[in-house]
Amino acid sequence: PTLAASGERLIANLLLMLGPTIVPHEARARAARILEHIGCYVHLSESQLKDITVLLESLSSTLSTPRWEEVLQGMRILRRLSVGKSNAAKISITPDLLAKITTLLDYHRFLGPDLDHNAWSASAWESLVLIRRVSVVLSASAKLRTIAATKDILMCERCDDPLQKEAMRMHALIGKSLLNPLKYQHVSNLHHQL
Repeated sequence: PTLAASGERLIANLLLMLGPTIVPHEARARAARILEHIGCYVHLSESQLKDITVLLESLSSTLSTPRWEEVLQGMRILRRLSVGKSNAAKISITPDLLAKITTLLDYHRFLGPDLDHNAWSASAWESLVLIRRVSVVLSASAKLRTIAATKDILMCERCDDPLQKEAMRMHALIGKSLLNPLKYQHVSNLHHQL
């Protein structure tokens, strides 16, 4: 087997460990950390990308509190993957995944104690960076929801500076795209390179 084939098998095995299998929690967390670290070097297929959404499942489940550690790991993997243009394009055409990424920001309104807020905050920062990278393809309603969420973040006294700075960037970028869609294409390409 070639090195490329071995690498593809390794990625496939790591993704299988994230899925609904009977894998010990430590092994699953280790697989997620490995994918996070190598994400910018990996080119995933659309079906492989969907395997990562398992980490975001608790956002849409009936659980009272999302499993923030898994959500954060999933958002970090996706952010690292989105560095590659082909992965960013695949993320942008996966509607269920985009919905989960933008839905994460809506949780801000329902957070209670500081522990929940701190756990959400780290995931929200990852989400905003990821949304910025794929924002060209967001629907107008997703952009408006994101603007509302960024406004909430900017008004929140518990949100830290890095999250508020990213929210400000996102608020300005999406605001410009809604006002002038043609000019935004060029601006978005510059932001994606950052």
